[in-house]
Amino acid sequence: MSLVLLNEGRTDVDARYRLLARHGWGPARLCIAAEQDFGPQSLARLYPALARRFHDKPVRRGPSALRDALTEAQLPPHLVQTATSTVHDEALRVSHEQAVAAFGAQAGTPLLSLHQEGRTATTFFGPVLDTVPLGADAVRLWDGLFALMLTSGFRELKRHRGAEPARN
Repeated sequence: MSLVLLNEGRTDVDARYRLLARHGWGPARLCIAAEQDFGPQSLARLYPALARRFHDKPVRRGPSALRDALTEAQLPPHLVQTATSTVHDEALRVSHEQAVAAFGAQAGTPLLSLHQEGRTATTFFGPVLDTVPLGADAVRLWDGLFALMLTSGFRELKRHRGAEPARN
């Protein structure tokens, strides 16, 4: 799922959000290039490295931040060139379209899919978190999500959004 593609062409969001979305092309292209060249396991290292730079302690979104994330993720720094290249855009679109098809037209991000042998993949929107759990709390969250996803009749769980989310 690509937030950049999900919001592509939307005019019903404010100008600030459109600007932020436009800055998402570089990281999105970098992620699809890493996945294509080094396999999906590379995203398990790269995605959190990017998140630390752009969400935990925001830095300027540019080649330097992307290169630092690649280094942290133990991926070759030359991959930073893919952030401004359209070479992997078709693969990015296909990946995005597969995620949307798994969930439906009202897809949001993040999407979480569980693939089990002999069964149709189960896909849910979420979880949306305002703080990231660590250690035992993260394991407990994952175990709970996994249990919900395996429950055939489970469809949706929501909480009132209320005030703005707390940021660490």
